Amino acid sequence: MLDHKAYTFMTQTYKLVLATRPEHIDAVKALRKEVLLEKYRNFGSIEDEEHFAWDDSDAQAFIYLLQHKKSGRYVGTIRVFFINDATPLKEMPMEHYSHAPRIAKLKTVLPVCEISRFALSADLPKEPEHSAQWVRIHLSLLLMIGTRITVQIYPFKMIFAIMEYSLARLLRWQHANFEQIGKSVDYYGMRTPFAIEPHKLIEETKETEALSCYYLKQFSQPGGSLDQFLAQCPYIDAEMLNLDACVPDRSPRT
Repeated sequence: MLDHKAYTFMTQTYKLVLATRPEHIDAVKALRKEVLLEKYRNFGSIEDEEHFAWDDSDAQAFIYLLQHKKSGRYVGTIRVFFINDATPLKEMPMEHYSHAPRIAKLKTVLPVCEISRFALSADLPKEPEHSAQWVRIHLSLLLMIGTRITVQIYPFKMIFAIMEYSLARLLRWQHANFEQIGKSVDYYGMRTPFAIEPHKLIEETKETEALSCYYLKQFSQPGGSLDQFLAQCPYIDAEMLNLDACVPDRSPRT
């Protein structure tokens, strides 16, 4: 189980945000440019930096941010891109540059999702009581809580990700054991395709259930960020979501 120190840090010092407002979109773009664009420049040029920072896939995704409460700074982001019967895009971004034949077989039943665009700033506020490594590990975990919440409330059949081995190791440390489903490819650095079944992810990350439910309850307040997300997203409606596990006292949506 997460200890009290870590739980307090991830709920009182930082805040997980479901991106719905223009300021959130600006923060996502800025973080992608700061973290990902700078990193990818080491391997080649990005022809269209604005398109890199925000593209058509983002309209088909749950996007999360980390906000440092005291300063108000946004310091991290992650995206859960999804495909269902209503979405216009039917290929995951990772399919464009990976060589994993198993993807086609694993995504035959919809909906499915891809975890991508993980970015955590290198310039984090100093925490006198915690080491820099401890802070980064727990903020990475908090970003992944966004993924867990999304999987918890929406009936995905399979979860995909293409990532560096360092991130895969971090996820294993968090007890999320993704299975490698293809060979590594050189795409702005070596990346490897992975997949995991939703029930397996939920079960293996059981120790973060209380934290997941804490944030899901925040998002699920009437008129809150989840309602705002649903109002903006034409591909998911409220009837598709399962909120009962964490907020049994919530009145039915109308």
